[in-house]
Amino acid sequence: PLRHRDARTPPPEWAERFGMRLETPDKTAPSISGTVLDDDAPVLSRIYARALINAAVKHGDERTEAILDDFTAVLDEVVETQPRFAAVLSSPLVSVDQKDRILEQVFGGRIDNVLLSFLRIVSRKGRLDMISEIARQTFDLWDRMKRRQRVFVTSAVALDDDQFNQLRHYLEQLTKSQVVLKPLVDPDLIGGMVIRIGDQVYDISLKYQLERLRSRMIERKTHEIQSRRDHFSN
Repeated sequence: PLRHRDARTPPPEWAERFGMRLETPDKTAPSISGTVLDDDAPVLSRIYARALINAAVKHGDERTEAILDDFTAVLDEVVETQPRFAAVLSSPLVSVDQKDRILEQVFGGRIDNVLLSFLRIVSRKGRLDMISEIARQTFDLWDRMKRRQRVFVTSAVALDDDQFNQLRHYLEQLTKSQVVLKPLVDPDLIGGMVIRIGDQVYDISLKYQLERLRSRMIERKTHEIQSRRDHFSN
């Protein structure tokens, strides 16, 4: 099956990963990871998330964890990085049967059968455009069930093992709960990191500090110019 890789080891190319080339129509539909317009999308996502968890837990916690790792890998290595593939899965120009065959061809034998069956059901219901939100709701639900906290940490360079373990230990002390640390890499941050815990974001990156400094300098300069104008007008 797919093995989830975090930001410390970059994922391979998609074609290389699955050993195939997928032909897509010239006309493209909105990205599968884009915004869902339905007002009931959050409610539906929670329903699908609970359905997947209910199906997974019948096989025990260990397999459930493996299923969710596969789900993460599907998002990271395919949905978020291959927009043409994502467009095919969400396109109304591609029939349900075609999508079913694509899912089987791409993921069959590479992810847990429980997850593959779930993706096929979501496809048949025409809700593959919600897959990213469904995944988020699934992870949140499982974490709540296991009384743990999922934390996303974005840094300018990949964390080494010592940094990873020290940061996780610190965050567990901070949150008073078991932490599932999900590292990401964004070279634009220059230095430091951005930590997201639920809906809270702590930006301690060098990029953020430089932007704050730049904003203060602009505000100061604007204030000086305005003061001079006021002086001359008087």
